[in-house]
Amino acid sequence: MGRRVMRALCALVLILGAGEALAQGQGRVTPLTPTARLLLLAPPPVQPIYCCKVCSKGKACGDSCISRSRSCHVGPGCACDG
Repeated sequence: MGRRVMRALCALVLILGAGEALAQGQGRVTPLTPTARLLLLAPPPVQPIYCCKVCSKGKACGDSCISRSRSCHVGPGCACDG
């Protein structure tokens, strides 16, 4: 047999094998939960170009650091968690 015929035959066998596996339930993809779908749509968190302050004991909040037990009510700034 020629090379092209062998390649076509191999491709056909692979395609049929994959179809058989899917028909038997192997390789089934689980649908995403609504929360997972929303996370895919959300933009990634904004990272500052540079850190004006690195927070090692607390957490970053705007341009400064606060205690890890407190909630931050300031928008993104230049402070980074470290």
